Amino acid sequence: MEFDGDIDKASQKLMGEEPKKKNKAQKTKRRIQNTKLSIQKARNKIQKLKKKLQGGKPKPPRPAPNIVKPNRKALCKPALAAAKTVCSKKSKVVGKWVAKVDSKFSVVCTPTHALTRYRDTCETWCRAQKLECVRGQDNRGGCKLDPRHSRKDTSNNGCNQKWNDQVCQCGASVTIR
Repeated sequence: MEFDGDIDKASQKLMGEEPKKKNKAQKTKRRIQNTKLSIQKARNKIQKLKKKLQGGKPKPPRPAPNIVKPNRKALCKPALAAAKTVCSKKSKVVGKWVAKVDSKFSVVCTPTHALTRYRDTCETWCRAQKLECVRGQDNRGGCKLDPRHSRKDTSNNGCNQKWNDQVCQCGASVTIR
């Protein structure tokens, strides 16, 4: 055994102990192993959470607490009662609507053949039923739509046109408490 002048190292070698450098190396090695274990535990937790999220059915979004979905049947009842003809299963709307239904309406009633007698528009007719006009269009008798929609004012989806009788579709916007 050679003596290099360091008494502490020589005494450690004689006593069977390793020099302090090796102890530092072992401590560093243990720290690295502990860190690897911590990382592995974290990865396992992430995997479990991913499986939980993927495996479970997605929950439907909850409606906002301040929005009430109106009862379509109850809201539309006055318009259907006041109509000359309800354009539903027996008397379907024949032809194409020129105006599209605006997405602001949460309730859209069944189209009706309304007797407006040139003094009213679908806007005023629907308002009399405590509803808003979704769209209106001239007809060719009953629920048959007249494609010549642009003969009069087409603003507000045709709700401002005045005819003797026409097809009106009323509705309601979202109600907020």
